[in-house]
Amino acid sequence: MAIAYTADVAWTYVKVHGAIEDRATVAAAVPGTLRLASDQGRSYEPKNPERELAFAQTTIYRIAFPWNNLFKALGSSGVDEVSLLGVEPDVDGGTVEVTGEAKNFPALLTYVAYLEGNDQFRAVNLTRHEIRRNDPRRPVFFSVTVAWKGRP
Repeated sequence: MAIAYTADVAWTYVKVHGAIEDRATVAAAVPGTLRLASDQGRSYEPKNPERELAFAQTTIYRIAFPWNNLFKALGSSGVDEVSLLGVEPDVDGGTVEVTGEAKNFPALLTYVAYLEGNDQFRAVNLTRHEIRRNDPRRPVFFSVTVAWKGRP
């Protein structure tokens, strides 16, 4: 039984492989079809090398950014009454917007004071706060914009 199954799989592979080769031959004969650069005998030449270099450098910078340090600094405030709901970094601008929920307003102010006292941050701004009156716990939803110091 296993031999028959293996033979069937091998036969199917041979048929599919042949069909792919046939279609590739037909496609190569049609003018205007997409071909690989190696098939055309030349390598890739960027249209705007300066722009592509800048894009590559930006990408490398974003990958190399010390994300763990940033997230650790934002989340290790020791204020148990604050939960972070979102962190939206703007690497180019050197800022991060933190959204969260605090059990009460004093807990929120304690968290903001922690951020202001952290040596990794500068320009801490409480940009929005709202007491959720429809929730019986009356939590405070907030948004804080923080600029971090230095670059990696």
